[in-house]
Amino acid sequence: MKEVIKYGESVDLVLKEACLELNCTKENVDFEILENGRKGFCGMFKKPFKVKVLLKTDIVNSEDVASDIASETGKTAEKTSKNNDKKVKTEKVATKKIPVNQEEFAEKSKLANDYICDILNKMGISNYKCDLEKTKKGLKINITCENEETSKIVVGRNGETIDSLQNLVNLAVNKREKTFLKVSMDCDGYRGNREDNLRKLAVKIANNVKLTGNSSTLDNMNAYDRRIVHAELQNMSGIKTKSVGEEPYRKVIIKSTAPKQEKKSTYDEKSSEDNTQKIKDRVNSTVKTKIFEKEDTSPLYSKIDLGQ
Repeated sequence: MKEVIKYGESVDLVLKEACLELNCTKENVDFEILENGRKGFCGMFKKPFKVKVLLKTDIVNSEDVASDIASETGKTAEKTSKNNDKKVKTEKVATKKIPVNQEEFAEKSKLANDYICDILNKMGISNYKCDLEKTKKGLKINITCENEETSKIVVGRNGETIDSLQNLVNLAVNKREKTFLKVSMDCDGYRGNREDNLRKLAVKIANNVKLTGNSSTLDNMNAYDRRIVHAELQNMSGIKTKSVGEEPYRKVIIKSTAPKQEKKSTYDEKSSEDNTQKIKDRVNSTVKTKIFEKEDTSPLYSKIDLGQ
């Protein structure tokens, strides 16, 4: 049985190359994924797929086989990428379910600590402290800075910097191992304060939505922040939440489940008539005042000529 080992960015691309080399179609080969690939992060930690392709013994080379190969290679990249994404997701989910043992946890914890300290030093940050804490979900790194300004640099705008550091640490720790250790990061209690503020904001906006009946859209949020909002409002009566958009611009919409009510008129007929009568009275009073001002002011008695 003839076999080849190929490397590529996706499983489908690897199979195409192997089929061209073996002069056969995909239906005539068996394959085994030896190493899973990664897209990487910001061009870093990128890894190709390693696939072993086996040619079945009952294959006979012919012109029909060659035409089948040409037709397969002419398929659109969009379809192959979709099929590949489904296969890769299945493989990645399987590897993430394997927990680390005590020895691996200690090794990966040291690697995570050294990695984050190296990055912080290159960012020009000094006088900080990293505390490692084992949790039910994995490892938590708590960073304590000497002042508020340094803390703001580590956290970044809306937590963007610390989220990026957390992603980098996870990629570095789990880059070549079948076991997976989830690493979370916090800096001077930022995560707890952020969660409290998000809960308060979600309740405040939800109450306003219930009062007005108009839906409200929150700012762009990461998956962790969106889960906090959904969890806080899931049991609130008359309110439902929904996430819309694509990452990193995905956001939460808070809607009211109650039917909209028609707005009542501010003035009824009676109040309208009263206002009209008041206006008429004011006009009449103004007219009378002007009439009195224009009356003749000549004396009541004129001069009497006694010589006649």
